[in-house]
Amino acid sequence: MTATAFKSTAFSVQQLENVRSASDFLEKCAGKPVADLELPIDVDSLVKSIAGVRFSNELDFENLTKSGFVKVERDDFGQVRSIHIWVNPTEPPVRQRFTLAHELGHLVYDVYPHIDDSNYDEVITDSIVTLNRDETSTYRETRANRFAAQLLMPAVLIKQEIDRLREILKKEERKITTEQLLELFSSKFDVSRDAMRYRLQNLGYLK
Repeated sequence: MTATAFKSTAFSVQQLENVRSASDFLEKCAGKPVADLELPIDVDSLVKSIAGVRFSNELDFENLTKSGFVKVERDDFGQVRSIHIWVNPTEPPVRQRFTLAHELGHLVYDVYPHIDDSNYDEVITDSIVTLNRDETSTYRETRANRFAAQLLMPAVLIKQEIDRLREILKKEERKITTEQLLELFSSKFDVSRDAMRYRLQNLGYLK
């Protein structure tokens, strides 16, 4: 199954005004319902579909302790030149995908609301620690993590795959283990096994 192709420069940063969730974001980029998208979600093409957002993952020795960042870049008059999202290329590919989705969460919830404030020039930096799902994460980081999970593993697509798998298993009169399920789904959605486990637990498919 090929990844979803997102339209080039489908919308501008200013059009994030009506985006309230990862589902809204996906539909804005793809121009169709989330249920019609193919797996895995092509998060690289997704971020490139937003005019005014500059994405890079070149090796940067000054930022090797970071997983990624999103930064508003303004000119001398306070006008936005671009929004720069960077992801650490030394981390595993599935981790980079999650980090990029996480930074998009920051873009939607933490950067866009201040985009017209010329005095606002915050750099939101995510270290290895802040991207971990632990009790020390701030609300902002937890929200960005939740957005990333919903972006890469949409509930409607998880349900479709669960229903399809149940039909196959019923027809073949067999069962699979939790670990086999995680292996299958993490590969299909191109995420880590831990990320898939958390997502399936949050959706009520696993205890």
